[in-house]
Amino acid sequence: MRSSLTIACVGVLSAAAILVTTASAQSMGAASDGPTEQSSLIEDFEHPNKEAAAAIGMTLKKGDGRIYWVDCAVGGDLLTVESDSITTPDHIACFRVTGRDAHLALEIPSTYFIKAGSLKIKAVLTAQVDGQEVKREYTIKSGELTPVGESIHPEEGVAALVELRSFA
Repeated sequence: MRSSLTIACVGVLSAAAILVTTASAQSMGAASDGPTEQSSLIEDFEHPNKEAAAAIGMTLKKGDGRIYWVDCAVGGDLLTVESDSITTPDHIACFRVTGRDAHLALEIPSTYFIKAGSLKIKAVLTAQVDGQEVKREYTIKSGELTPVGESIHPEEGVAALVELRSFA
């Protein structure tokens, strides 16, 4: 009795396996009838929230994923950027920095203050002066609110934040 029960269970399991295999092969065959689009496994370093960021006045370009834009309401150890182009009520964009030697290419026009979290930051801003691009690099010390761009070089006019880098 026991051996016939075992044989019956094996038979049921074998039939189920055949059905699953057949269904899987059929669905694969149907999918292969036309061109397929596979997702890339290669990192393109594009910021995942760039559309939402554009809606509040900044362009997030490329980075290594260790500096990323967050809602300021999350709090904690954040890098903050103050700009007239940010359309939030306080004109501030917040970023989480998760390691040294992190970088993010972005564009935030009319940037005038940057405050680093626990890591020091190198910030690169550009301005147009007499038709020429002027590039300035600022060191933002941990925990300090630092004037940048127009607030420190008013003769250059508005400046755009174009790069953030963390360092030791």
